[in-house]
Amino acid sequence: MIIPREARIAFAWLLWRDVRRVMDSLGDKMIDALVWSFNNIIINAYVMPLFGVSKSYGPLIWIGTIVSMAFFESIYFANDIVTDIATDNVVEYHCTLPLPSWLLFVKMALSAALHSMVLSIMNLPLGYVLLYKSVDLSQANWGAFAGVFLAMNLFLGFFAVWIASWARDGLRFGYVYRRVVNPLWLFGGYQFSWYILYQAYPRAGLVALLNPILYAFEGLRGSVLAGDMYINSWICAAVLSIYAALFAVWGVRWMKQRIDAI
Repeated sequence: MIIPREARIAFAWLLWRDVRRVMDSLGDKMIDALVWSFNNIIINAYVMPLFGVSKSYGPLIWIGTIVSMAFFESIYFANDIVTDIATDNVVEYHCTLPLPSWLLFVKMALSAALHSMVLSIMNLPLGYVLLYKSVDLSQANWGAFAGVFLAMNLFLGFFAVWIASWARDGLRFGYVYRRVVNPLWLFGGYQFSWYILYQAYPRAGLVALLNPILYAFEGLRGSVLAGDMYINSWICAAVLSIYAALFAVWGVRWMKQRIDAI
């Protein structure tokens, strides 16, 4: 498919505008990352062991915080889209620009991915500063980390567009948060690895494999913490890429139907 020059210019301008917004809010995002990392790691790495929890739990939560911040940042982005459609409806104005609507929705997904990437990656160095005595990065596979991290954020970007395509207003978005988002996160492996779940409850472990968030947790942990406790990182990156493609198709199609109905 050949995209006209005018459409490419409009797409690049809109995306660059979002990049500038991210850069303008970089200080606030750094504070958010610091608060998230500090709270989660201090409690789980230094307080919970006092109650008998393994000291390896801290690093597990550290990487889990990276995924969690990316996940929830994309959900907040979806909420912004829903709010805009219900109020100012800037997206309808963007549909008058010389670019196909599907490309506009792809831009939305890429913007959501950019927001989640910038915020979540800050947890990597911040968390390491808090855990450097208990984390060995000599076996880390940074290539695999980059692959999983990119696939995760692309998936989350299109996932955000998909949610915004059918969550009609703030009230319904609240339902989505409680009924879809929270279960995906809790059962995705924020507080446990998939192998531990599978060994204890095999059927629950098999069902959990349907959860795309699981592959983000497993893939990033496997690439940084190494060991054989996690699903192979490249498999996770591949599965996340498949989910990203699926939600790209669903999200763009449903969002187009929603905008056309306004």
